[in-house]
Amino acid sequence: MTLETGLTIKEKSEKALEKNLSPDEIKDFKTALSGNSSPEESEKLRKGLETLFANLKPSEALEWIETMAPGAGDSLSPRLKLLEGMNNDEIIANLRHGSAH
Repeated sequence: MTLETGLTIKEKSEKALEKNLSPDEIKDFKTALSGNSSPEESEKLRKGLETLFANLKPSEALEWIETMAPGAGDSLSPRLKLLEGMNNDEIIANLRHGSAH
C-alpha cells in the first residue's frame, strides 16, 4: 500500500523510527516485537510503539507491526485490538500508563 506522500507504510514507519530512536533502540524495539517480555524489553517495546503511533495513523502503525513481526501478532494482537478504536493521543497515553500492556 502506498500513501499519498509516495512512501509505503514500511518506509514511513522506518523513517519515523530512525528520526526518533537511536539505531540500538530500533534494533531493541524490533527484538522486543518478536515476543520477549522482560521488563527491559517491555519498555523498549513501549517506546517503539509510542514512536510509531506518534508519527503514523493507528491503522498504518498496526499494519507495520503485523508486517514486521508476524509471530508477535498472537501475543500482541489482543492488546493492539484494544488500541484500534482510539486516536493517536489516546493510544500514546495508554502506552505510557501501561494500560495497553
